Amino acid sequence: MKEPSNRVYAVLYLGLERRVGKKCSAIPILIVNFKRALLALAAFIASRTR
Repeated sequence: MKEPSNRVYAVLYLGLERRVGKKCSAIPILIVNFKRALLALAAFIASRTR
């Protein structure tokens, strides 16, 4: 079950990389990535508790 977390890290890393390149335009991208990371984390926790 390590793949989802690695994917989340990759998404967050890409978001940070874009923030360095385009500060203002990347803010919405970061927000979307953060929401996706939270959803992935919630799904991961839910799958482990069952």
